[in-house]
Amino acid sequence: MDKNKILPIIDLHSCLQGEGKLAGVPHILVRLSGCNLRCAFKDSYCDTPYSSFNPEKGKYTLQDVQKFCEDNLGINHMMITGGEPCLHLDLVEEFASGGDDFDYPISITIETNGSIKVPPSVMKSIDLASISPKLESSIPTQEKMERFGMKYSKEIEKKHIKERENIPNIVDWIIYARDFQLKYVVGSEKDLEEIEGQLLKIQDELCNQDEDELAMFIRSEVYLMPEGVTPEQISEKRVWLMEECLKRGFNYSDRLQILAYGNKREA
Repeated sequence: MDKNKILPIIDLHSCLQGEGKLAGVPHILVRLSGCNLRCAFKDSYCDTPYSSFNPEKGKYTLQDVQKFCEDNLGINHMMITGGEPCLHLDLVEEFASGGDDFDYPISITIETNGSIKVPPSVMKSIDLASISPKLESSIPTQEKMERFGMKYSKEIEKKHIKERENIPNIVDWIIYARDFQLKYVVGSEKDLEEIEGQLLKIQDELCNQDEDELAMFIRSEVYLMPEGVTPEQISEKRVWLMEECLKRGFNYSDRLQILAYGNKREA
């Protein structure tokens, strides 16, 4: 890949991971533009609309990323996020297998909704697959879109419904990636019940592939996060969701980037 070619990379900065099992760990964030889904929830919509609803053009090259890593040698984790980064498989593969381009080993996390089919060869090169399946509550209905002052499209709603859940691909990530987590945005009791149902589907598929041990311990890798794009929205649901995690045996994750910076970009 040409290291001086502008690629669909729209954010490049350092940050503390805000969610999941690596929360608080310094990362180099690489955000790719574009998403196959258009999430809209009860009280908020996609927290990075500039990579989904209105995807920006690329700004950075591989050379820029390499230089940024060299300038931040104390950070040995990279987060590839979006949008949906798996729309750019060639670029994901370049990062995941590109250790020779850096002066030190770097651990790669990919943040994905799990809906895009990815070859096992790429999955095996990822250190942490952070899978955030989108629930029924994310469907961009006309009511939600009009509430947020956004243009509604029946085609976009149908596409979102069709593509949002891909159990076989989620299971492949669980089997082939070096580590994984299932990270859900939760806003209601209905979301929790859907998560329970989806986990049963995942467990059944794992057992069908003779991965009974993974199926048995899947709940220990589930992280639930409160829905919201402001600290106030997060706080409204925090205690309720913490108690549900205790009751159901899931991990709770705050969203540190929103608590600290709200919906501010490059935070």
